[in-house]
Amino acid sequence: TYLNSNGSQLEQRTARYIQYMANFTTQDKYITPTLENVSINYTETNAPRINFTFPTPENNSFINANFIYINVSIFDEHSIDKCILEFNGVNESLLIVRDGRNTTCFVNKSSLAEGKHSFKAYANDSFGNMNSTEIRNVTIDYTLPDITINFPVNDFNTSVDAINFNWTATDNIDINITCNLTIND
Repeated sequence: TYLNSNGSQLEQRTARYIQYMANFTTQDKYITPTLENVSINYTETNAPRINFTFPTPENNSFINANFIYINVSIFDEHSIDKCILEFNGVNESLLIVRDGRNTTCFVNKSSLAEGKHSFKAYANDSFGNMNSTEIRNVTIDYTLPDITINFPVNDFNTSVDAINFNWTATDNIDINITCNLTIND
């Protein structure tokens, strides 16, 4: 039996060690059993369940801002000791919010350069069990492509029914550019 002075259930506690009290009774009124120096060993080997949650970008996303918010949800039988984010091969700690067996870890990665970025999250519980998410890749691209109309030039007049348009487009990140032409709205 788990007794707690504040009335919370065992699974709602954030703790590594739990203190137990054992009471033994006997029918023999002349024997009073005593309990001294008892140790209870408990081992748990289940890895925490860890997943990216909204608003974390989906894998292979294109983002037109210089920041991304990464959110991780973790469920485990015990307390989560730490959450680590591996971002572009560099590890950093995530902020942690605990709610019973549930843990949320998060970070706002800001001032990101344009280009491809990869990330993965790890979680360790209080018994040393570790698990990780999948690797996600995102591309930051907040610079508009440069488009130049080569033909026809401004103030072009013609009496033909068909006109061929020639344009050039360049982009720092994306090599597959699609161009739509609108004439007179």
